[in-house]
Formats: sequence, structure tokens, C-alpha cells
Amino acid sequence: MKMRLLAEKYEILRKKPFPVRGDVPNEIQRLHADMAVYSAESAGMITRRLEGKRFWRYDRNPGIPNRIRSLLKRYPEHSQLLLQYQQTYNDIQELIDLAEQTD
Repeated sequence: MKMRLLAEKYEILRKKPFPVRGDVPNEIQRLHADMAVYSAESAGMITRRLEGKRFWRYDRNPGIPNRIRSLLKRYPEHSQLLLQYQQTYNDIQELIDLAEQTD
């Protein structure tokens, strides 16, 4: 049951467009790059679990939400983009939680 839910939620997230950064300060560009790497690594882990392979604990990169909060304060004009990154991070965390429950 949880494996099916994991597959469904993964497919929804996979189809969701990744936030587009546009012309933003360097700190947000670095966040974008880190989010892209984190998203790709997480997708690889989730895919392995969906293939029936063992899922090992994955570093949840707790620094990302702190960075987003800090950047929201420094660059409120980019809040829409930063909140999209936060939602993407939260969606990934939900998938990781589900993957760990299927192990």
C-alpha cells in the first residue's frame, strides 16, 4: 500500500516543474544549484526503492530550509521563487518519509 502511494506521489512530483530562478542574487543561484543536486539525489534514492532495492537513510540536508528562511528575509522581492523551493523541499521530505516506511 505504502509502495503504491510512494509511486503515485513520486510521479506527481516528477511531473511538477522545478522552480525557474531567472535573474537573482548569487545566494539564490547557489540555493538553486544545491536544490537541483538534492532533488536529483533524492530522486535516485526514491527510484531505487521503487525498484525494490533497499532504501538507506538519506541526509535530509536540514540546512536548506534555514537558508530559504534567511534568504526570504534578505530578498523579500524573490519570495515567490523561494517559497517554491521550500515547497519542493517539503515534497521531497514527504517522499523520503514514505520511502523509509516501506523499508
